[in-house]
Amino acid sequence: MSIILRSDRLEAAIDLPGQGLNTTVRFDRAGFITEVTLDGVHTFCRREPDNLDHPCTGGVGLCSEYRLEEAYADAEAGELFLKPGVGLLRKQDDGPYRHFVRYPCEPLTVEYQFDVHQAEFVTLPAPHNGFALRHKKVISLEGNTLSMRMEVSNEGEKPVYLTEYCHNFISLGRPTGPDYRLAFPGGINGYEPSPYANGEIAKLDNALYSFNAYSQRASMWMIPGGAVRQDTGFLWQLSHTQSPLSVTEADSFHPAAIALWAIDDIISPEICHSFSLDIGKTRTWERKWTFCVS
Repeated sequence: MSIILRSDRLEAAIDLPGQGLNTTVRFDRAGFITEVTLDGVHTFCRREPDNLDHPCTGGVGLCSEYRLEEAYADAEAGELFLKPGVGLLRKQDDGPYRHFVRYPCEPLTVEYQFDVHQAEFVTLPAPHNGFALRHKKVISLEGNTLSMRMEVSNEGEKPVYLTEYCHNFISLGRPTGPDYRLAFPGGINGYEPSPYANGEIAKLDNALYSFNAYSQRASMWMIPGGAVRQDTGFLWQLSHTQSPLSVTEADSFHPAAIALWAIDDIISPEICHSFSLDIGKTRTWERKWTFCVS
């Protein structure tokens, strides 16, 4: 089952936990946005493709992920560990966590309520091995803007260090190539694309990036948060010289890192939010996407 949110310009489809495409053991099952439609015509979301160096993990659209590395490290092979937003997963061996493995899962309970403009999801804690987190996610639409407000409370017995980021499986309907423009208005302090970017990501200047050519192979470029010039919050904008469409994301926090991932016609700037959370403490933050047609 999906729920549909609407404003005067946007429509957002959200698959409920355990239903439709929302059955992964990687992505947050609360507020799993599978499609965004502008003015009843323009769609932006894509599914994670199969032509990757690892098995497809079932991502689609605007889907968040949490990393809690100490929960995995504290578990022995065969034991359960907490994957925030998903459930208690069973560790398979003594090797590192692998995001593409479909670990056996005992799903977390997600409560939700919604009206035409807004949906609220609360992921209840499942205390295990000293870890217990309560998540709240509110998704709302106004005009051509989609807002995602997050709140995480540490109800466990251990302090935690969390990283949250949103996989923007989005497209402007054109394959990757030199007509794309990915702007970081604050600039990236001259940081150069790494060799792992497969030679496809092109730097135009300190605030503007593109792609050398179309690639069926995933390009990935990790940008450290220290290279980002903006002191508070963060903003990126994706556009294309041959398309009237654009997407802008504004975040309420300074990124710990940016993972620029792209393949086929999907361009996904993943803005990482990392923070420590002591016992009994709560953290809140917000992401806003604005979808435009000129």
